[in-house]
Amino acid sequence: MKDAVLYYSIGGHCAKIAKSFAEKTGAELIEIQPVHKWTGWKAYPICGYQASLGRRVKLRKIDADLRSFDRLVVVSPIHAGKVAAAVRSFLFENRSHYSDVKLVLCHGDQTNTYESAKIRLEKELMFTFSEFESFAD
Repeated sequence: MKDAVLYYSIGGHCAKIAKSFAEKTGAELIEIQPVHKWTGWKAYPICGYQASLGRRVKLRKIDADLRSFDRLVVVSPIHAGKVAAAVRSFLFENRSHYSDVKLVLCHGDQTNTYESAKIRLEKELMFTFSEFESFAD
């Protein structure tokens, strides 16, 4: 089974989780990169605003052929209670290229798994994730 781990990360936590998973499974690691990547203290309120409004952001082209993978593992931070705008944009733009997707959410809330964010995204995409995992930092 050939997997790809796709991730978006601002502070590095999601990148660390994605890299660890890719190393353990031998999956290809691919970063989801917005055309404009916010950094520093501005990143969190701006990305939270984009996510809370369901905004899509422009992404840099991914060179890999996503159809060549059996499964995608998508690692996303939670921004304002929702999946990051960059990951949401990626999933919408590429939804015809996948059928088996594991969603991994990274967040700071120790008591919330954010399964509601997953369910909301599934309804928007009209797609059901094959697996779901949640990591609180």
